[in-house]
Amino acid sequence: MQSPKKFAMFRSLKRSDESDKKQQMLQPRYTMRGFEWKDQRGVEGTGFVRALRSLMTAQLPKLLPSLRHALENEIAAELGHGRLVDGATHIQIFPSMKRIVAKTNSLFFFGDELCWAFTDAALQYPQDVFVAGEVIRSLPQILASLAASLITQRHRASRAMFEHLAPVVERRLAIRGQEGPDKPVDCMQYLIDTSPRKPQWSVSRTIGEIMAVWFSSVHQLAIAGSFALEDLCLHPECIEPLRGEVEDYADPTAVSDLNALPLLDSFLKESSRLSVSDAVSVRRKALQDSDHFNGTHISKGDWVCAAQRAIMHDSDRYADPERFDGFRFVRARHAGQEGQSNRFTDTKPDWLIWGYGNTTCPGRFYASAVLRLLLRHVISNFDINLLNAKASRTRTWRSAIVPCSSTIMVLRRRAQDENGPAG
Repeated sequence: MQSPKKFAMFRSLKRSDESDKKQQMLQPRYTMRGFEWKDQRGVEGTGFVRALRSLMTAQLPKLLPSLRHALENEIAAELGHGRLVDGATHIQIFPSMKRIVAKTNSLFFFGDELCWAFTDAALQYPQDVFVAGEVIRSLPQILASLAASLITQRHRASRAMFEHLAPVVERRLAIRGQEGPDKPVDCMQYLIDTSPRKPQWSVSRTIGEIMAVWFSSVHQLAIAGSFALEDLCLHPECIEPLRGEVEDYADPTAVSDLNALPLLDSFLKESSRLSVSDAVSVRRKALQDSDHFNGTHISKGDWVCAAQRAIMHDSDRYADPERFDGFRFVRARHAGQEGQSNRFTDTKPDWLIWGYGNTTCPGRFYASAVLRLLLRHVISNFDINLLNAKASRTRTWRSAIVPCSSTIMVLRRRAQDENGPAG
């Protein structure tokens, strides 16, 4: 069990390399066309963190109407391509979620100027990186470049993104610092504005950073959204309370208010608790030898991580931990249980889905808002179930846990009352 005291081991590893974790897992030298994370990435105060945690989060309420519109349009497009059976639509959840997230994120990430320019490449790129990175880790290094080229079809998706991004990034870098009503409001601009000034990043380095953040924004959000929809189908007892709550909040921008929609927030958190996308978290590589209070010795080069999945199933932390209880965190909040983190976006030693410490995910408030918008729309407008509730939901590779692409959700549009459902 990882108690907060024992978790101090991670805090004490002041000389630990977060960037090396990404290099090891994703092999960006081969999968991202030579991009390399620098050691300072992820340290509190760097431009990358400020862009996502401060600037992007502050703009969320303003951008939510267009984000909601884009999300609902993409859901409608997926339903339009689904299989119609007896008045209900059948869709494969995980493939649909990847397309919905990629296309919705494109608007928020690249803005109106580019959001529809390379949607196929933007969707394919995160999948290429993930698959190629996992394969390369199992191969001798001499084969890494060849394997990456084959798996990514000679980096077709990343080359297409680069070709579209290069002239736009070059133009924006040239006028960096200029303000005005026509200045773009998107994540790409925030990353440019907060990148180093001396020396200023090159166009290639800037695009590398943009594409690296893009990878994270699509991959994890699609997984979390898929698991949440599956859990809605598997636990219909939660739907009516959730439906009542979202219909009480007529303003869709309430999804960015952490104090609003407590039932929905609890449901998302419980879904993530039982469906973590990785069995371990907070990976750190020690850069020097160190000894700890319990006699543990960590040598330079050792990897240290937290057993995230085991923590989420720990009976000392959760009553009946194997049972899905969609509203357990609402009850914990009302009971004033300070020992448990109760909001989905919390970051604590026993809630690690967003990472921990200086490398906590700076885009978690955006991710939470998108997931809330997704569930709000589905709950309000559809009755849902799984075509085969007993089929396997996940597949695993190493420590990764991802949804099965074959899981099918059945959606039947609800009859609208005179006011219509909440969007």
